[in-house]
Amino acid sequence: MILYKTLPVITCILFATNTLQSQESNYDAPVIIDSLHSLWRQNPERAIRYAQNILTDTENIDNKLESKIHHVLGKIFIDLDLPSISFLHFTESTYKSLAKEQPWNLIGIGNVYNKAGNFLQAKEKYYSAFEIFKKNKSLSGINGQAVALNCLSRTEKFLINYDNAVALSKEALDTRRSSLEYREFLKSMPGYKNSHLGSAISVAYQHGVLAGLYIDLEIYDMALEQLQASDSLIHLVLSNQLTDQENLLINAKQYLGNNHTKRMVVLYNLKNFVGAHVESKLAYKYIKENPIQLVRHYLDKIDLYMKQDSLYAGLEMIDEALKLCKLNGLEKHEIEFLEKK
Repeated sequence: MILYKTLPVITCILFATNTLQSQESNYDAPVIIDSLHSLWRQNPERAIRYAQNILTDTENIDNKLESKIHHVLGKIFIDLDLPSISFLHFTESTYKSLAKEQPWNLIGIGNVYNKAGNFLQAKEKYYSAFEIFKKNKSLSGINGQAVALNCLSRTEKFLINYDNAVALSKEALDTRRSSLEYREFLKSMPGYKNSHLGSAISVAYQHGVLAGLYIDLEIYDMALEQLQASDSLIHLVLSNQLTDQENLLINAKQYLGNNHTKRMVVLYNLKNFVGAHVESKLAYKYIKENPIQLVRHYLDKIDLYMKQDSLYAGLEMIDEALKLCKLNGLEKHEIEFLEKK
């Protein structure tokens, strides 16, 4: 499994924001959820323990927060390639929520079906979520539509319907670019301080998703074009002062790192090994604090060494990756590396 084949799973959950309604809680829900996402990036095992500790405090937690925590746990476990556990949490999130419509849980359950190879059931969940998101004209609704389209694109790719997959991914890009916030961002250029930076990052992210699909299809020139478009937007966002927007800064760096990994894959497939190693170093710079992303990068870098017939370097990389997996509780990825070894 390599990054650009794994990321689409992650792309169906990276923009999922909860819309679940409820009662009062003694916890500060936004702080709890932000902390949970932050821990997820740094150490998934710690994030899971943190969430479970809060869930056991039944006297101080209400249904709203409980539903949100189960939703995030569902995303974490699908990211760890544990779909059966993920399904339980998405189901519990749905049960605990008071919201009439729950498109993000539909997306999550669709991802579980996709992992299990039940593509038709996955598509049904994604289409249902898409129809709900269409009713919401805000940026959240637009991003939700794009997430659903990305998931549908990934499913079509698995079904070897490549034309449909590309069309859906392009529609997701057009959807993100259609938002009022992104149009206002474009109008603010080339000002010193741009507005609506989050909308720009979401468009940059989408260019990266489309690039990954082109890599799967071995259309490398178009993949590089999409990566360049994505990088340009990310660098523009990073040129602004983001001291008070930590999550935006983290996402921007992560997407930039993923772009460098994808470019590494393109270059080693084109036999440009020197360029591929340069891109690998740049990717590491931006994703070194995220163990899951770093492990996936190592999976790709091992393929780079294999294409160079650098067996010993590849084995050393596997040993380094195994240590990272053990340290962060990434058992599924540990198995992948052992199989490669």
